[in-house]
Amino acid sequence: MPFELHPAIERDSHLICREGDIQIRLQNHAVVPWLVLVPEQAGARELHELAPELRRQLTEQQDRVSRILLDQLQAEKLNTAAIGNVVPQLHLHCIGRFNSDPYWPGVVWGHPLQAYDAPDAALCRWRAWLGVDTTG
Repeated sequence: MPFELHPAIERDSHLICREGDIQIRLQNHAVVPWLVLVPEQAGARELHELAPELRRQLTEQQDRVSRILLDQLQAEKLNTAAIGNVVPQLHLHCIGRFNSDPYWPGVVWGHPLQAYDAPDAALCRWRAWLGVDTTG
């Protein structure tokens, strides 16, 4: 069975890039810096179900994104989770938190998404931070 991105993830996020078999996506929620990492393995619902190499790739990308959240955006805390109660397809949330964000100290889940006015600007920033070649 081929990999297909869950429609809710597609609807609620923008593709930044693919690194190996991991999609790095920007959650369409401008209130907090929120990325979603999606391993492209059909049928995966839990981390232990990933092939070892794909699990390694996911861990590396989570580390990479976390460092950007801390170094570039000076996040005060990282929230990382693979919950999957609503969207069963395995995806990892990586969120930079600040004690000044409107959800602090609670969770970001369950609040209505506040879409980016200009997602292209945020996508360009993330592509630059990730070193993504956009020249073609």
